[in-house]
Amino acid sequence: VPGACNCNANATDLEPCIYPDPGYLCDGTCDGDADGDNICDANEVVGCQDPLACDYDANATDADACDYTSCLGCTASSACNYDASATQDDGSCDYCSCDNVAGGQDGFSLQLEEVSTSGSSTTYRVYVTTPGPDDFVSAISGDASNPSFLRTSTSFFQSAVGGLTADLINPMFFGSFPDLIRDSWVTVGISEAPGAGEGNISTAVAAGDTWASDFEAGGNLELNGFFGGSWFALNNVSNGFAGADNRVLVAQLTTDGNITGSLYTQIFPNGDSSQELLLNLSFGTVGCGCTDATACNYDPSATNDDGSCTIDDECGVCGGSGIPTGDCDCDGNVLDECGVCGGSGIPAGECDCDGNVLDECGDCGGTGIAAGTCDCDGNLPADGYDCDGNCLVDTDGDGTCDEFEIDGCTDSEACNFDEAATEDDGSCYYLELTDLPGGAPACGLFFSGYAEGSSNHKFLEIYNPTDSDISLDGYAYPSVANAPSTPGVHEYWNAFEPGAVVAAGDVYVIAHGSADPAILAEADEFHTYLSNGDDGYALVQGDESSYVILDMIGTFDGDPGSGWEVAGVANGTKDHSLIRKSDVTHGNGGDWASSAGTDAADSEWIVLDQNDWTGLGSHDFT
Repeated sequence: VPGACNCNANATDLEPCIYPDPGYLCDGTCDGDADGDNICDANEVVGCQDPLACDYDANATDADACDYTSCLGCTASSACNYDASATQDDGSCDYCSCDNVAGGQDGFSLQLEEVSTSGSSTTYRVYVTTPGPDDFVSAISGDASNPSFLRTSTSFFQSAVGGLTADLINPMFFGSFPDLIRDSWVTVGISEAPGAGEGNISTAVAAGDTWASDFEAGGNLELNGFFGGSWFALNNVSNGFAGADNRVLVAQLTTDGNITGSLYTQIFPNGDSSQELLLNLSFGTVGCGCTDATACNYDPSATNDDGSCTIDDECGVCGGSGIPTGDCDCDGNVLDECGVCGGSGIPAGECDCDGNVLDECGDCGGTGIAAGTCDCDGNLPADGYDCDGNCLVDTDGDGTCDEFEIDGCTDSEACNFDEAATEDDGSCYYLELTDLPGGAPACGLFFSGYAEGSSNHKFLEIYNPTDSDISLDGYAYPSVANAPSTPGVHEYWNAFEPGAVVAAGDVYVIAHGSADPAILAEADEFHTYLSNGDDGYALVQGDESSYVILDMIGTFDGDPGSGWEVAGVANGTKDHSLIRKSDVTHGNGGDWASSAGTDAADSEWIVLDQNDWTGLGSHDFT
């Protein structure tokens, strides 16, 4: 055969052909060795040659890039971040991130309870907690689809005289074998051989499965095989019911490491097997804490650091956040207005933090009134006076500077008292009660204004011409409605509001509550039944049984028609406003006819058009 090392084209008898090995020639040399490494080109294998790499190839003859990351991870099955696909441990195993994490469903969960500590190891018990006392825990199982496990970061303690299940524990042996108390086992509701009404714990171990023997040897308990495994109690034995504490014991574990657990649990709510629940319940690790002895929260019992280590803050609080926002020290003090921590601020009597005080002008640290001025505003002395108000020249010594002397009546009791007068010129005159019609006192209250406008735009205005406030207690403004039942006698007694006062030189306005806003702005009290033009109003002093009429608009005598004539204006009290002339010094004492007059010259009143409120709120009095 051409190509065979022993090919003989003239051969007459056949013999087996001999071929060179792949990549070699018949003389045993390479059929090409480009890199001269004595490995024939056809037999070269390119791959990673580093035994520490994830893709190491023991057959590689030529080096290729290596992968150092894809196979790294935590290979400890008891760690919170265990990676089943990792083939090389990268030192990242974390035993604390799942600390105290528990997984529960439908009100059921797992509880890990510390029982005792002996030396470096701790004994725990695992319970299934339930919503009610009649819930029944039937079995713990696991397979490839729903695995169950109890794991430790080290190993589980197993007594030489103990067993896989709690029903093999005999308390009579505790004295002779004290470590039997700490034995690790699984159960359903019992911690020793069953008593009356209780049942034994059964187990199911498939052929070739080693979960039970692994656990008894101190290893992790893993129910994750194809055929699975379980431990269980028969239905309706008393140890499967939760009872008054709403929990069922399922395992005891003794270890010096961190433990985690996840149990696929069969539960009959309220003992009813037809309502079966199959739940994955879990609990987290224990033994985690701060392992740094220099930290303020160092935990000497912790076997794994959980990243919680902290230090004292500036206030000496472990893990504290320091001085609270807004405070200036650890005692809760704050900065005062002078920037002193816990200070009391500006001292009493001072006006700033530098110890200054207010001067006479109210300026903090100021120098007071400027030289040559009379006050803090820089005002100069008035002409003829010094800054103290003393006359520069006062010949008669009456306190009024000569240049400002004014002649007039200086007696405040006189009707023609001149407030501005400084020298009495002998012009004072006085009126007695008998001097006015009806005996009205001179220089007293009188009507200074009146309005009968459109709609409810009505008011009465009373003026106080004296230099003293006058209380309206003991005064009233009685009235009649157009045609009184008893002519000459009031029909309605209208008292002023309690405490009403007319200030010296001021007016008092009685207005309708729905009057124009300009009227309401000046109103001192409100009266709904003001005149429609034909209603008489009087201003009186006294009480309803005995009074003196001081002033009057209209009369109490009878119906005037639409209104009374004023200053020659027909119906002057209707659809008009009235202003008392400035030279009228007192009321008319009830003599309306003389007060109304016959024309503009002899009338005490000025007649304005309707809705003209000129002069409202003050009175021009000469």
